[in-house]
Amino acid sequence: AVERTPVVMPDPEDWELEMWELQARLEEFDGFEYPPSVLNAGGARGAPKERSGPPKTVPEEILALANRETDADRNDDRQSLERRLADSLYLLVKRGDAWTLPGVALDEEESVREAALRALDEHCGDDLYTYVLGAAPVGVWDADADGYRREFVAKAIVVDPYASGPPACADYVWAAKDELGGYLADDAYLEFLRKLL
Repeated sequence: AVERTPVVMPDPEDWELEMWELQARLEEFDGFEYPPSVLNAGGARGAPKERSGPPKTVPEEILALANRETDADRNDDRQSLERRLADSLYLLVKRGDAWTLPGVALDEEESVREAALRALDEHCGDDLYTYVLGAAPVGVWDADADGYRREFVAKAIVVDPYASGPPACADYVWAAKDELGGYLADDAYLEFLRKLL
């Protein structure tokens, strides 16, 4: 599985926005001058520290979220890495009439990592800047009921999506987890990948 990890932080939850708002309101009080009777109300000894500078304010550009919708999002360009920036995207390639993860048959005496590197070479070429994580598979899928055909899923990440070119294969898409169902026909395999990824 080749993954482009999120490029930006996910959209904040409602409670996070409320917390930021509360923190901004509290920051307004940080620069106020309080009378000594308030600062020493607990019987503290010594003079209170002088506050330096004007009251703190949070700039509007920090409070406002940047626009996360790109041209690739607006055009629904699923061959672009510059879409769904807050989500992970996974590379799917077309083999015959079916979409699948990039993969190759495991040769005798070949490790899963070596096969993953070979699959990346065959499907992605040199332009997609990737790194295979670990030497062991992250999952195993029994592709048939008898267990004669197993798929070992290794994980690779796109190291720098902006320094990467398109994969070498002709027919590919970058799909988010919630988009996989539009490409993968086998419901059991789809469920396996949703849990794995």
